[in-house]
Amino acid sequence: MRDPKATLKIFSTGSITVTAPSVRNVQLAIEKIYPLVHEFQKPKTDKTPRDPGPPVHLPLQPEADVAAASSSNNSDNVSPSGPYGAKKSQSQ
Repeated sequence: MRDPKATLKIFSTGSITVTAPSVRNVQLAIEKIYPLVHEFQKPKTDKTPRDPGPPVHLPLQPEADVAAASSSNNSDNVSPSGPYGAKKSQSQ
């Protein structure tokens, strides 16, 4: 859009993203584009809540397994140069 200076991205989902150099330009762009796109708005339907299905029960880990897992994930196992190996020298 040239006046006001703004860029609009209109997605197939109906979402519109407006980028402009100022908040005022964003507001003017929305006021200008809304009457043009409003007629293409998808009719609203009554949404009934979706059935979430049966509850899912996950087995809990015994405390001993949790303690062992946390000690094996200790950061002491990481080398001083980081997880990706030795750092390269910057000297030339």
